Amino acid sequence: MTENDGDVQNLLASGKSFLQYERERLQTCYVTTDQAERQADDLQTKLASGKKPKTHIGKYTNYNFNRQEFLEEVKNCKSTIMNWTRMAIKYNVTLNGKLAGNGGQILKQFAQDNDIDVNQFNPHLRISGRDHLQRIRRSKKRVFRGKLAIPNKRTAKKLKSIIQHKLESKIYDIGLKIAPKEIRKNTIDSSGNIQETSIQVYGRKIPLKDIILKEIQRLTKSGVLISKSDEHYKSLSKEAVNNRLKQISSTKSTETDNTTEINQLMTMERQIHLKLWHDHSDILNHTYISFMVSFLYDHANFLTNEEFKETYPKKKPVDVQAIVERPNLYIFGQSGSKDTEQVSYTPTRTEDLEELRNGVIFDGIPYTFQLRFFSGDGPARQFEAGQQRGGNYSCLCGVHSKNHINLECCFKRTPSDLEDRRAVFLKGESLVKIKQGNINPFQNLSKDELTEELECRGIDTFRLKTKASLQEEMSDLLHGISRPPALLLHYPEKSLTESNVSCYEVLPCEPLHDISNVVQNIIQELPHHVKLKSTKLDLEKFCNNTIGDKTKLRDRTSVERRTPRQILRLYNQTFLFAVLSKSIIGIPVKMTQRKFYGSHFHSLVVHLPEIYRIINTKSILAEQEERTFGSLRRLAEGTTNRKPGWIVDNTILRFNCQQTDNRICSFSKQNSVISQQSKLLSKRENTIFPKEIFGIKSSLFQSHLERIADYLIPGYNIWWHYNGTELVFHDSVDEPEFRMQGPDTANFRSTSLKKERAIIDDIWQTSVDKAASSELVLPLLHVKTREDGKLIYKRTNLKSVMKHATSPTNSISDQDETNDNLEETTEKETNQDDNSESTEDYISNIPNVQEPPEVPAIDQERKHLEDKENKEKYKSYIKVSRWTVQPTCSKIDVHESLFSKPNKLPANSAMKPLTCKRKLFASEVSKPEIASCRKKTTLDMVVQLLGPSSDVDNCLKYRELKQKHPGHKSFISAFDQSFSKLQIEVSKRYFALKDKTAKDEGKENRENLLADKEIAQKLLDHWGVYYF
Repeated sequence: MTENDGDVQNLLASGKSFLQYERERLQTCYVTTDQAERQADDLQTKLASGKKPKTHIGKYTNYNFNRQEFLEEVKNCKSTIMNWTRMAIKYNVTLNGKLAGNGGQILKQFAQDNDIDVNQFNPHLRISGRDHLQRIRRSKKRVFRGKLAIPNKRTAKKLKSIIQHKLESKIYDIGLKIAPKEIRKNTIDSSGNIQETSIQVYGRKIPLKDIILKEIQRLTKSGVLISKSDEHYKSLSKEAVNNRLKQISSTKSTETDNTTEINQLMTMERQIHLKLWHDHSDILNHTYISFMVSFLYDHANFLTNEEFKETYPKKKPVDVQAIVERPNLYIFGQSGSKDTEQVSYTPTRTEDLEELRNGVIFDGIPYTFQLRFFSGDGPARQFEAGQQRGGNYSCLCGVHSKNHINLECCFKRTPSDLEDRRAVFLKGESLVKIKQGNINPFQNLSKDELTEELECRGIDTFRLKTKASLQEEMSDLLHGISRPPALLLHYPEKSLTESNVSCYEVLPCEPLHDISNVVQNIIQELPHHVKLKSTKLDLEKFCNNTIGDKTKLRDRTSVERRTPRQILRLYNQTFLFAVLSKSIIGIPVKMTQRKFYGSHFHSLVVHLPEIYRIINTKSILAEQEERTFGSLRRLAEGTTNRKPGWIVDNTILRFNCQQTDNRICSFSKQNSVISQQSKLLSKRENTIFPKEIFGIKSSLFQSHLERIADYLIPGYNIWWHYNGTELVFHDSVDEPEFRMQGPDTANFRSTSLKKERAIIDDIWQTSVDKAASSELVLPLLHVKTREDGKLIYKRTNLKSVMKHATSPTNSISDQDETNDNLEETTEKETNQDDNSESTEDYISNIPNVQEPPEVPAIDQERKHLEDKENKEKYKSYIKVSRWTVQPTCSKIDVHESLFSKPNKLPANSAMKPLTCKRKLFASEVSKPEIASCRKKTTLDMVVQLLGPSSDVDNCLKYRELKQKHPGHKSFISAFDQSFSKLQIEVSKRYFALKDKTAKDEGKENRENLLADKEIAQKLLDHWGVYYF
C-alpha cells in the first residue's frame, strides 16, 4: 500500500468491475497478444542466427543463499515435479537484502551451470518429453523509439487487497449489518435433482450520527455552515442579537433579558433539521429499499447566497441550498414492499433517533438535530404515516377518493399530525394487538370486535345492526388509518416527544410525482374534448411526442424565492387550475374520473400551497433521491457477481465513493434550460376572477378565500381590488414580493401544517367579524357561516365597492365633464415628476395587444434590489406582531377610505407604505386607484375619437415601459415616436371633420361629427398643437 491510493478511489468511483479494470490496464500498458507473438518469433530467429541470448541473472556472487545445501537437495530429489519459485523462497534468495523477484529463474540456471540435468523435472511442461513450451509474454509499451516504457498501473489483485485492508480498518465505512432475511432458491445438483437452499442476507445501515458528523465536516470545509463559539455569542451586544433574531425569526422576541435572547439565538443557529426519504426499486430481479437523509436549508444555520459572496469574494458563486441539501445513503437492503418486510428496518431507525437525542459535538460546538420532514412517493408516505395502501383513502388528509373532485370539501379538511394518528390506537383492543405483533389491528375484525372498537371511541352502535354498517362506520371514523406511524409502531404508548420525533411531519404532497402525473393526464385527456378535427389531431400528435419523451425538466422554487406574493400566486393558480379542469374537462373520456381527479390532482391543488407556506418546494423535491436508484442499479449490475449476499456491501462501498465533494450538480444546467424556456412564455399578469364567481360559485370561492385569509385582513387595495367587472389579486411578477401590511412568511423551524391552518382559521374568523361590523371589506357578497348549528349568511361591504367602481358618475357624459377632466389632468401634470408627462395617464379599458419587449438584465436587478429593500422594511415594520392589523376607519367613512390614497407614514420615518403596485415615481397614481375611479383620460378620448388601433396600443405599451424603466433611452424614444403619431392622427381627424361640417356633409350624423370635432379640438388645445 502507498500513502496515496488515488487509483483505488478512482476504481471504486468509476463503476468498473475488477475484471474490466484489469482488461483496460493490460490494453493501456502492454502490447497486444499478436505483437507479443511476432516479437517472440523475431527473437527466436535472431537466436538461431547466432545472437547471444540475453541473461536475466547476472553474477551469482551478487545473490545471497546457501548454494551447497541447494545443490545437494536438487541432486537427491526423486520427484519429477520441481517448483523453482518455492525453492527460491525456501532458500531465501536475496539481492541487496531483498527477495529476488526472479529467484526461481536464478536457481534453475545455477543448477544447470553446476551440471544438473534440469530437463528431468516437470516433463508435463514439455512437448513430446523434449522441447519446452515457449511462454509468450506481453511486454510493456514503449515510447520515444523504445527508450521509455509506459508506467504500469497496479494490478486489480493488489487493489483488491488494499480495499480489503481499508474495510477492516474502517477507513471505508459500509455500515452495520441489520435486518437479516432468509432467501430461498432452487438449485440443480450433480445428479440432476432440484434442491431448495436458503441464503441469509443482510441490509446495511450507516449510523445516523456518523452521517451527521461527516456532513458537518463537509459543510464546515465548504464554508456555508454558521459555526460560532459560546464566547462569540457572549460578546454580542443586545442590538446585534435583536437584529439577528429579527433577521431569522418570523416573530418578534418578547424577551427583555439579554442572556435569554442570546440563548434563544444559540438554540436557533445550532439546531439543524433533517429530511428523510425512502423508496423501493427493482435491482437484479429483487426488490430493494433505500433510505436517504439530508439536511434542510435554513438561513438560521447556513449562509445565504449573498452572504457567501460577501464572505468569500474570491470564490465562485455557489448555490448554498444545493450544497446543504445533498442526500446521503442511510439504509440499503433487500426488502419487499409489504409492511411486514419494511417494518424490519424500523427498530434500528428508532435506535438512531434515540442516540441523536443528546446531539453532536463538533469542534467544541454542540449541535442538536430534529427529524423534521418525510418526503417520498405515495406508497412511501402511506407506510411512514400508517395510512392504508391505496383504497378509498389514499391521501393522508383522510378525504374519500370520490370527494377529491369536491374542492370545497377538500379545502375545509383540517390536517392531522402524527400525534393525532397515534391517539387513534390508545383506545380499544388495537394497542394490545400491536404489542402482540399484529401491525394492522383493524383488519379482518369480527362484528363483536367492530362494535367494541366503535363504542370505545364514543360511537353509538345501537342502530348499526349489520357487520357491513359497522365496518362502514369504522372506515369513516379512521379515514384510512390502518396502524400507528412507522417510527411509533413498536412503542405506540410513547408520545412523539418521548420518541424524539416531536417535530416530524409526513408531507401529503411530493411535487416530483404529482406535477408530472397531472400534466401527463391533462395532455392525454385534452384531445378528447376538442371538437375541431385538425386541432384534435395536433393535440394527439403533441401528446404522443410528449408522453413518449421520458426526459422531463421540472422547475422548483428555492428558499429565496418563497415570498408572500409567490405563496398567494400558488394558491390562486392552483385554485384556477382546479376550477378550469372541472369546467373544461368535466367528466374524463380517456381515463376514469378517479384517475384524473385522483391523489396527484388532489395533492397538487389542495396540499402543495399549504406546504409552500412553511417550506420551499426545492427542499422537498425528491429528484436527487430518485436518481440515486439509477446509480445503485448500475453499480449492482456492472460490478458484482449478482449473487444476493454480495450486492449490498459492494454497492454501498462504491456508491459512497462516488459521492465526492466536487461532483457536478445537474440543477444549475437544468435551471438554465428552464429559464431559457420561460422567456418564451407570455408575461404573467395578476390573477383575475370573474364577477360570476361571486354568485354561481360563491361557496366554493369562499372556501378558497378562507385559505388565504391572511392576505385579506390587511384591507382593500393591498393584495386585491375590484376593477368594476373582475376581482384582481396583486400576485404578478410586477408586484412587490413583500408588503408592509403583511402577511409574513412562516418557517418550518417554528410552525407546522396543523399550526398554520389553525392560525389561518383564526384570521378568517376575525375577518368575518370585522366585515360584519363594516371594518373590513371581503371579496364576497355574503359569507356563509354556522352559529349554533344553523346556517347563516352575513352580508359584506363588497356591494358598495362594486357600486362605486361601476358608478356612471365616473364616466364622461358631456363636453363639460371632458373639460373638467382635461383641467384635472393639467393640474396633475404640474404635480408630476419631471420625467412624466400629462399624456401618460393610465387607460384601464384598452388592452395591450402586442407583447412587451424583453426587459434588460439591469432592470431585473433593479427589481431584485427594490424587493430586497421592501423585505427589510417589512421585517422591521410588520413583525411587531405577526397578525396585527393596523386600525381601520370607522363604520361611517369606511367606503370613502377604500378609494382614498393610503396615509403616509410620519415625516421622520424613512419608510413609505407599499401600495398594490410598486411605485417608481412619488407622484404616480396606481392602476387600481384609477381603475376604481373610472376617470376618462386623454388617451380615452383618443380611443373614442379614432377607435382602437395599433398606434394607441403602442403608445400605451411604451408609456408603461418608460414609467417602469426611467432613463431607458430606447423606451423613451419609442414612446415619443408613438405619441407623435397619435398627435398627427388626431390633427388629420380634426381637419377631416372640419371639412365635412363646413360642406354640410353627413347631415343625418351631424351631431356626432360636431361632438368628435369638439373632442379633437380640445385634445389639440391640451397638447398645444396648432390647428388653425
